[in-house]
Amino acid sequence: MYRTRKHQPARAVFWISADSRQSFEQGYQDIAKLLGVSNFTNEGDDDKRDIKQRVKAKLSDESFGQWLLVVDNADDTDVLFGRAGAGSSTDQLINYLPLSSKGSILFTTRTRLAAIKLAGSNVIALGELDKVEAVEVLETRLLEVHRHQLQDQKIVDEFLDMLFFLALAVVQAAAYINMNDTSISDYIAHYRSSEKYAIELLSEEFEDQGRYQNRRNAIATTWFISFEQIQKHNAIAADYLSFMACTANNGA
Repeated sequence: MYRTRKHQPARAVFWISADSRQSFEQGYQDIAKLLGVSNFTNEGDDDKRDIKQRVKAKLSDESFGQWLLVVDNADDTDVLFGRAGAGSSTDQLINYLPLSSKGSILFTTRTRLAAIKLAGSNVIALGELDKVEAVEVLETRLLEVHRHQLQDQKIVDEFLDMLFFLALAVVQAAAYINMNDTSISDYIAHYRSSEKYAIELLSEEFEDQGRYQNRRNAIATTWFISFEQIQKHNAIAADYLSFMACTANNGA
């Protein structure tokens, strides 16, 4: 995914997913096409390796200019570093990341282990939004026809509290309100009516140009991905969470 920003029109921004080796390689193939360094006619392993190398070389060239590479969903370190004892380290995906004084790489991850391994001490922990930030996200995402509802502070506070000030949940809810031409209060009522409806609302699929095409845009999916990582790295913790989910009597 390739973008330029109005405030930095000379900086190229690339966005790839690292939730699997396949998604990472697909991202590099997409970037290679945009950079004009992909001219292969087949999909062999050697071609894929060479495409990644070509992208690395292109962005590592100082003459290319300024760029930012966002490596999203880098939760599983095995994707970038490979599994221990799984073979040669020469084809580790981490080795294909470009290096340039004019470029920067930003990793997003849900796990502290991955954050430290990828960025060392250059880690920024992001918690829930504060109230001002959450209102700003909601205002930005709502269509203008719905923004007058933000004047009802009591409703807005209840809405954000209900969603625990989670950015993805706020974005998802705003998308539902826009597409269904409903009100914030109606959304709250629908959400609170039952746990089933809450899950349905947060699992609804909406187009989001800020993320990847052909992927589910749902906070429920995000939670599921996080849980899969817990299962993988701490089975006992996953069992406890599953038990608590079954016994908790809180549908909100």
